[in-house]
Amino acid sequence: MTRQPSYYVYYLIIPITLLSLLSSLVFALPMEYGDKVALSMTILLSFGVFLTQMTNDMPKTSQQTSYLTIYLTSLLTLSSLSVAMMILILRFHNYRGKVPRVLHKWVVLWKWKCSKRELATDVDQDPAGDVNTQKCTADPTWKDVSTALEAMCLRIFTSRMGQEHDPTAQQQF
Repeated sequence: MTRQPSYYVYYLIIPITLLSLLSSLVFALPMEYGDKVALSMTILLSFGVFLTQMTNDMPKTSQQTSYLTIYLTSLLTLSSLSVAMMILILRFHNYRGKVPRVLHKWVVLWKWKCSKRELATDVDQDPAGDVNTQKCTADPTWKDVSTALEAMCLRIFTSRMGQEHDPTAQQQF
């Protein structure tokens, strides 16, 4: 990178950074958007193309691996996990029937944590929290499970992608 830093910055680092941001923001798209998996797969394939390009541009030595290659491989792995989670979330969104007890407790806990955040930020909210308590105690559906899982993935993947860029970042969870 000391010979041609602008090449690496403009043709590798900036596009890879933007793709990593897109990879985590796939979870922010609404469920009704039908191409979430296609977008995830496109990002995954883009990481593969960049990894191939880097492999061709780097010298063929087995003594040391480039940090950029390691970083890109870790992003490729996270993007693969993102595709798998998106498929699981979409399957949960379309399930019918009763939610298992374990998932039921997890969704109720997630809704409770979200309602506590809303109470802390909303000044005009009823202090008793009757509306939020009703939301938390209602039986969750599979759509609630998929929504909670998607929100959790958005939070985790966004923080993980940010930590990939900053090696000194502390773990948020």
